Amino acid sequence: MQTIIRYELVIKALCSALMLDTPDEQINEFIRFFGKHIGCDRIYIFEDNKKNM
Repeated sequence: MQTIIRYELVIKALCSALMLDTPDEQINEFIRFFGKHIGCDRIYIFEDNKKNM
């Protein structure tokens, strides 16, 4: 049951984000939606630039 609730939250976040026009707005809305629903005031995104050698 918990998994279904998580999937529903992701679907709601995607729907909310896709209502906006630009990719930047969509990403910001997606992050804002999750931040609001998990009760945090900040979300950090890190990019891993390690090259495969």
